[in-house]
This record gives sequence, structure tokens and C-alpha cells, in this order.
Amino acid sequence: MIPLALHAALDGLSAVALMAGPRLLGWPRRLSEPLFLAGAGVAAYSLATRYRPDAPGLISFDEHRMLDAAQGAAFCLAAARMGGPGPARRSLAAYGLFSLAAAALTQGEPPHRTGRRTGGPPRTPAGGGAHRR
Repeated sequence: MIPLALHAALDGLSAVALMAGPRLLGWPRRLSEPLFLAGAGVAAYSLATRYRPDAPGLISFDEHRMLDAAQGAAFCLAAARMGGPGPARRSLAAYGLFSLAAAALTQGEPPHRTGRRTGGPPRTPAGGGAHRR
């Protein structure tokens, strides 16, 4: 299993790699621009993620994992549709498989505690709850 802290670090590295890697490698704009946008998307949904149930954020980590899986599938599909051998196609496929693996191998959120009990007798309020005579 991938620990949450490692997953969060991999999110940051993925965003930077997608945004800068293709340009540094001299890939054409038709590839580097969409990958830059994908990296910006990873950065955005990572910043919006609650990596712990008690942390601030707009989306839960389980929703984040769904986005990782969807992105991984999209990258694999893009690689398959590219046709022909080449480093760009292999890179897209590798990143897609990496995203799918990260989504599958990182444990989701533990159940959030609401403070409510389930089952068992009701608790009595502090002080016993009943008047003593």
C-alpha cells in the first residue's frame, strides 16, 4: 500500500512533471500544451483534497482517487490512440498506468467519526441524568 503522505508527494511531482517535462524534452506544442493543462488539473485537485478526514479541502481522498483513476485511464487511451512507437506514446502509457496504480494502491479514508454511537444502551448525561431523592 502507498501511504497517504507519499501519495500527496507523488501528486506534487506528477503535476510538475506533466507541466514542465514535455517542454524540457522539446515535445511539440500539440503534446506539451495538453499535458501542461493536465498537470495544472492534478495540482488543482490535489490542493483541493482532504488527505485526512479532519483536514480542510473540497474533495475527499476517495474522490481524489477516482480522479486519479479516470486520469490514468484517459492517458492509457490517449497512448493507444496515438499509434506508432515513440517516447511520447510510451510516456503517456507509463503515466497512465502509474496513475491507475496510485489510485488502486493507496488506502482510502478511514470512516469519519461523527461522535455518535451506534448500538448499545443510551449514555446518561454527565452527573447521572436523574434527580436523586
